[in-house]
Amino acid sequence: MDERRAELIETVRRMTDQIADDREAAVARLSSSIAAAQYLEALTRSLVDEAREQGASWDDLGNSFGTTGANVRARFGSYRRYDDEAD
Repeated sequence: MDERRAELIETVRRMTDQIADDREAAVARLSSSIAAAQYLEALTRSLVDEAREQGASWDDLGNSFGTTGANVRARFGSYRRYDDEAD
């Protein structure tokens, strides 16, 4: 696991602990929840990139997300790359 991904996972773990801590005010736990969602989005993007590098097609990823490959490509594909359209 690369260092960035490990940091993302550890940050999400800490935020999850904060979210579960009933001693914290609900607003603070909500803020942690929103931040955790943003970190999970970054982690998801990293894993999509890794899966593509390992040869997963957009349709393969679509199956994982429960949608079509075109939808996943629209969400995670790069506007700077044109070679990701083939599969």
